[in-house]
Amino acid sequence: MESDASKSKQVIQNVKTKKAKVVFTVGNKATEMVLGDIEDTPVVTSMVLENTILIKAKNATGVTLEFPLEIEFSMLRQLLPEAKRVGVMYNPEENREKITLARGVAEKMGFVLYVQEVNSPKDMPNALKNIAKNADVLWGIPDNLVLNVKTAKQVLLFSFRNSIPFCGMSPSWVEAGALFSLSWDYADIGMQCGEAVMKIMQGNKPSSLPMASSRKVLYSLNLRTAKQMKIKISEEFINKAHQVFKE
Repeated sequence: MESDASKSKQVIQNVKTKKAKVVFTVGNKATEMVLGDIEDTPVVTSMVLENTILIKAKNATGVTLEFPLEIEFSMLRQLLPEAKRVGVMYNPEENREKITLARGVAEKMGFVLYVQEVNSPKDMPNALKNIAKNADVLWGIPDNLVLNVKTAKQVLLFSFRNSIPFCGMSPSWVEAGALFSLSWDYADIGMQCGEAVMKIMQGNKPSSLPMASSRKVLYSLNLRTAKQMKIKISEEFINKAHQVFKE
């Protein structure tokens, strides 16, 4: 499927004409286009972030790229055992519910979550300034307004200048200077989706198969960043990393 709406509609029409038993989608855009036009055929999604369209769709299931909050904070605890205060910036329109859930999970795991709302790019400098005073680590969550190509340099420079490690959202952020991120086994995600397709073909409804997170949890480390911030990471933790960016 392409960004051209007419071409995408043709793809969807072909699916309907051939009376597909299951539709498999890759990525948020393809998933949103399909779910916006197909309501009766089961859809199995992959490489997506949960959103309103996906949550409301009764004919969809699959594997989301978001890990459970318990796993995210558990990995933070293993990497930075002395960290207590976790800073996070978010756009309320996109992540209000996630932040509400994160507060409870963080508290149960011994963290204090220091939250900064960002309603426009103009709010970023002041939000980072407040985090510098009140956080030991900056936790990154998927947020189109707060963390994107345009804000990446600003966030990473803040991290280095204040020696506050930034835990990014993907290996590409780690390569650019973030200390750490969780990552995915894409082949295994494909297998998870294949298993969901098999269950649907056997008669199960998508609504009986809740959206799942990746069952394999990998992570990436940047040892250059760790050295600059004088963060000691155990050899065991380094050896178990899926990807390590070294000095």
